[in-house]
Amino acid sequence: MRARQLLHPALLAVASCLASQDTAAYTVDYSGERDARLQPCDQMLWSGQDSAARECFSNLVFATTEAALQAEASWALGDVRRANTLFATAVTQQPDHPGIKTRWGYLYLETFQDQDAIELFGEALQIDADYQPARVGVAAAITSQFRGEVQDEIYDILEDNTDNIRALLILAKLMLEKRDVDGARPYLDEALELAGDRYPPTEIQAMYAAADYLEGQVVSPWIERALTYNPSYGDLFVNLAYFAELTFQYRQAVAFLERGVEVDPRNWVARSALGINLTRINRINEAKPHLEASYAGDPFNIETVNMLRLMDTFGDYLLLEDRIEYEAGGGTRFAEVQLRLRRDEVPFLENYTLNLLRRAIPIYAQRYEFIPEEPIIIEIYPNHDDFAVRTVGTPGVGLLGVAFGYMFAMDSPTGRASGDFHWGTVLWHELAHVFTLEASSNRTSRWFSEGLSVFEEWHSGPIGSVKIPPYVFQAIKDNRLLPVADLDSGFIRPTYENQIMVSYMQAGLVCSYIAERWGDAALAAMLRAYRSQLPTDEVIETVLDIRPATFDRDFDTWLTSRFATLLTNFDRWMSLQQSIGSAAGEGNWPAVLDLTQASLDIYRADTEPRSAWAARIYALQQTSDEAGEYEALQGYFAEDGYAPDLLTRLAELHQQRGDVAAAQQVREALRYVAPHQQELHRDLAQAYLDLGQARAALEEWQILLAMDPHDKASVYLGLARAHLQLNEREAARRQVLQALEIAPFFREAQQLLFQLTQTDNS
Repeated sequence: MRARQLLHPALLAVASCLASQDTAAYTVDYSGERDARLQPCDQMLWSGQDSAARECFSNLVFATTEAALQAEASWALGDVRRANTLFATAVTQQPDHPGIKTRWGYLYLETFQDQDAIELFGEALQIDADYQPARVGVAAAITSQFRGEVQDEIYDILEDNTDNIRALLILAKLMLEKRDVDGARPYLDEALELAGDRYPPTEIQAMYAAADYLEGQVVSPWIERALTYNPSYGDLFVNLAYFAELTFQYRQAVAFLERGVEVDPRNWVARSALGINLTRINRINEAKPHLEASYAGDPFNIETVNMLRLMDTFGDYLLLEDRIEYEAGGGTRFAEVQLRLRRDEVPFLENYTLNLLRRAIPIYAQRYEFIPEEPIIIEIYPNHDDFAVRTVGTPGVGLLGVAFGYMFAMDSPTGRASGDFHWGTVLWHELAHVFTLEASSNRTSRWFSEGLSVFEEWHSGPIGSVKIPPYVFQAIKDNRLLPVADLDSGFIRPTYENQIMVSYMQAGLVCSYIAERWGDAALAAMLRAYRSQLPTDEVIETVLDIRPATFDRDFDTWLTSRFATLLTNFDRWMSLQQSIGSAAGEGNWPAVLDLTQASLDIYRADTEPRSAWAARIYALQQTSDEAGEYEALQGYFAEDGYAPDLLTRLAELHQQRGDVAAAQQVREALRYVAPHQQELHRDLAQAYLDLGQARAALEEWQILLAMDPHDKASVYLGLARAHLQLNEREAARRQVLQALEIAPFFREAQQLLFQLTQTDNS
């Protein structure tokens, strides 16, 4: 069997130069099958006797020809490339040994290649279907992928093998991720007892320290115990930082990781995580040295590589600063804002972003009783993979925005297909996180912060209407919503397709229900309760004076009442969607019109690309029914549909009918979907002039000019007309001369210059 490749080909040359350095953590083998010759070296390594441990493992490498033993020793020495090759050799020497393939799988887990690890664990299980270390290995790999089905597998493993320390640690971690400290402690107690003097206590002590941290005890006695056993145990602080990140405590994560690097400067995972978390709190200049040091020691960490590559592009961005004045707390306030935008996107994003901030900040400051004390930093990325790397370390994620307290990053409207998402709503959503996270001292539960952001999308945002995908209603009908006290798990460990989005929608609906029943003040009071580090069930009881189980029951009643028509007719509505698709495929437009009307009679709010609205409008276009198309487009827009092609058509039809103001309302909505379309700014500017809104026209012409349009002469003419409407005659003259410098025979510009000259001479 050939050795699997541990690194991207482009990085292999670098890795070969670093083979002698510590490049991967060494996974403790709790299987009970450890070769006795490794155990003295293990004890030295576990207790922080690094030099003695290296000498011990080095001696083993040269004292034996057994590839499995050499592989383990090479791995402990940090030479993962050699360990990989030796494991491959060991498998050929002992093809029926599941333990070798299992340990090889753990090597892949430690080098961030979960899928390869799962394959190796699977090969071990083909040899022995009940081999517990391999079963636990699969569970460990699934855990690292944040999949929710792992918990049941761990329960099954422990039922078969109650003394499995690794399984107990995984289960404790799952509990702590849900902030169920009381649920985690019994598993840790059992693991510590099983470890005894045979295994190092440090991993278990690190989890105890995390449990204390989640209960508000930052300086846990377990930290001192772990460092007493191993003074250079940096993974202790990596583990604590993980739970700090999970609970939005990014400053605390940095503090933990700085301590981790202090006790173990060669802990490359800690160095990488420190660099990444420093960027999240806008300490970017401090981050790069840590990332570079981490890469020098461990080129296998793809998050380090990705972040360094991204930082190399920061020269293409401008950091723009502004000061937004607003009223809140009985007085005038000022919010400092920093925008990081790519240079070519500044013209069409800067002003619109600031306009949204001016609208949103006073709403959030008042509702959540919080005044920002630091600058709000917003980064907008035209390359989606750059945004993904900036936020989660790897490309390919389906997110649109991520907040880290006062800083958030998001996709630019140019980062996806035109109309694929409403960037104004994403910005509105992420800005809400700034207020809700900071108002709770970054201690709110994940579901509540996400729920409040969705609530704001629906009730105060640029769209301002409830948008729920059909599969969420299917989940409601199937009773797949979670109890409010356990709603965080739907975000962290989803167990079925689309559960994360279902949880977003459920959280938004829960916040809507709370605001409707208890008022907006209850939302702010809940943030204060989370700031006091109360768990969700106690927050519900303390603030709302209702037991969580009763809350869940009442919420379910409210939900089914609110969407009664759709939920009662859901199967028929879904059947109608299928029939619409079939009829459209056959070109049967009369049938499409009948079916879409029946669908809209049940539920009108669905404006997704394959919605009944889209099919109806297309059918009316195919049948040349312009009056019907106009009516349908108006209905679509009233339900806050935002597809650029449909809104552009609606604006055109408004314009044809002489309703300039209505056309302009549609175009203004398009700014928060497709602001990069030059024709939009031209149409906006001209319509503002027609409506006598010269200052707004001037802004749009300036945006268009900064976008470097092909026909600059007409833009300068537009600027001139706007200045003239404002009675700024000298500015108008300068602009029209610019137009004529580009196009000397531009008749309309000549006429305007003549008009200005004649008026000045009269």
